[in-house]
Amino acid sequence: MKTGDFIKVGAVILALLAGNGCDKHQSSNIQNNRYTALGVVMAAKLNEMSGGKGSIVLVVGESDNNQPTPVGQAIAAYRNALGKLIQISATETVTMPAVLMPGFEPLPAGKFAELLQKYSSADYLVSFVGVPLLTSAQIAQLPSPRPQVVEVIAYNAPTKAMFAGKVLSLAAVFKPGDQAAAVGGSAQEIFDDQYQLVTPATAGGLPR
Repeated sequence: MKTGDFIKVGAVILALLAGNGCDKHQSSNIQNNRYTALGVVMAAKLNEMSGGKGSIVLVVGESDNNQPTPVGQAIAAYRNALGKLIQISATETVTMPAVLMPGFEPLPAGKFAELLQKYSSADYLVSFVGVPLLTSAQIAQLPSPRPQVVEVIAYNAPTKAMFAGKVLSLAAVFKPGDQAAAVGGSAQEIFDDQYQLVTPATAGGLPR
C-alpha cells in the first residue's frame, strides 16, 4: 500500500468514534487527548499565522458541532484556544455520512467554492471536514479574493497542487501507521506523535 493510501485510511479510521478496545475508558481518554491536542495546536498555528487577530469561518460536521464526539472535542479545543482578537464570524455545518469510506469528500468541490465566495471577506476558512481534492482547472476557477484555507482534519491527504495553487495555507494530516497516543504529555507532544503539519514550504514532501 502506498504512503498516500495509508494516510487516507488512517484519517478515516481515526475520525470514526473509538471504543472497540477492551478498555473503553482508556480508549476514550486516548481519543480525547489525540483530538484535543489537534485542536489546541492547530489553533496555536493560526494564532501565529494571523498575529492573533482576524476573522475566521469554521466548517464542521453537523453531528460534531457542540457534541462530545472525538472531532467535537477537537472543535471545542480549537475554539477555546483561539486568540482573544480572533473572531469566529460564522460556523457552517456539513451533514456527514454514518460511515466514512476512503476517498469520500464530505465537502464537495462545488460547496467548497460556494463557501469561498460567500465568505470572501473573511481572513480564514478553517475546515474540520476536509477539503476537496481539486484539479488544476478547478483551482483556476476558484473565486478571488478568498480566505486562506486551513484544513484541521484531512479525510484525504492534500496534494502539492493544492498548496502550489494557494488553495491551502496549512493542513494537519495523520501520520501513516497506527500511533497509540499516550494519555500523558503536552498537547504539542501528542500532536507531534500523531500528526504531520503541512505548509506550502513542506508540501513537497507529500506523496502526490
